[in-house]
Amino acid sequence: MANKFTRREFIKASSLSAAGVSVLSLPPWASASVFASPKSLVVITKDPQCYVNNTVNQTRLQDMMDHTIMELTGITDKVKAYEALFPGLTTQTKIAIKFNEARADITRTKVINALKLGLTSMLNGTFPASNITLVGNDLSAGGTSEGFKIGSNSYNVKTTYANCDYFINLPTSCAVDVNAGVSLSFKAMVTATAGAAISSMHNYFQSTTTPVLSLISSQPTLRKKQALVLQDAISITAVGNQVAAGNTLIASKDMVAADYQGIMLMKTTGLNATNASNGLVVCQLAAAAPYSIGTNVEANMDVHHLTPPYTTRILSSGKPLSSIPEVEVKTGSSRTVFNYRYGESRRAALSVFAMNGARVWSAQESTPSFTWAHTDGYGKKVPAGAYLFKLQTGEITARGTVTIGM
Repeated sequence: MANKFTRREFIKASSLSAAGVSVLSLPPWASASVFASPKSLVVITKDPQCYVNNTVNQTRLQDMMDHTIMELTGITDKVKAYEALFPGLTTQTKIAIKFNEARADITRTKVINALKLGLTSMLNGTFPASNITLVGNDLSAGGTSEGFKIGSNSYNVKTTYANCDYFINLPTSCAVDVNAGVSLSFKAMVTATAGAAISSMHNYFQSTTTPVLSLISSQPTLRKKQALVLQDAISITAVGNQVAAGNTLIASKDMVAADYQGIMLMKTTGLNATNASNGLVVCQLAAAAPYSIGTNVEANMDVHHLTPPYTTRILSSGKPLSSIPEVEVKTGSSRTVFNYRYGESRRAALSVFAMNGARVWSAQESTPSFTWAHTDGYGKKVPAGAYLFKLQTGEITARGTVTIGM
């Protein structure tokens, strides 16, 4: 695991609440070492024992699913990790799962079941399964007025997406059209007028003037409501329907980065080179302006690889934590003082991040106290608002938020 978490990582809520600080688990990408916008986090989880002899081990798949979501959100409480995907979650929240139907169902149902088990554990197990809707490729389904035209055909965002609060994009690792290229996450989100079909879009997948997949995914409703891209690469179907055991889940908030990593994985199974090349063109178009849906550049991705045995212990909601560091945060008009105690005085490092994950300020001390003058790494005063902090010494990490100037 790229960031190792233990029970000792978390600050006891009562300790910080007394200081007016809310406890928050810092996303993994907030460990970047430069003052810059965070890279697109991609979690790639592989368990070679998950899919053996055309049979899915559901227990191992569930473990993969839970650890993937925990790593993506940076939260080791499994239930809270799922909840973090859906801000404002209540028992009334409606979630759609968008899956691909481009191949025979080999592992998709198993992956959906594991995902639904995680979702229904939310809100202390009260999140209704009836609030989760499965959405496939049906082009005849009802559509909203939000959409676009390709030639004489009109395509509109499906009503399901207009009515849900969030949706999870669940593509499968499947290459079905050599000329069009791989398009894992992008399709199945629109409905079409009579006579139109998915196949009518294929000639436009790589069009620089009308890249249909970029048009679909840049629709405001879809961009706003997509909570997660989770690729089913447990089994992989290459050109000619050869099936290989991928034993992998790929998760990200960035659908372009997720597709890029999926294509790279599929290449290792003998995927037709032309198909892979064309699929990367699709990613390039979606990443470019004016769509700017995500990144197709590896240097702009923070890829975390997970494999059993996992270093993260799954914690249950509401259970008390032991051996937790104590941190006292005192905020004034011009500075914030972080006092910490771990039972012994050791050299520690403190980093402060903007809420988007960009590192704002950092320091190292041998004394059990840090003073932040509310400046960035260049000495310039930062705006008032909420910031994340990470204080680390040895294997112990404390994380939380602090609000200044308000």
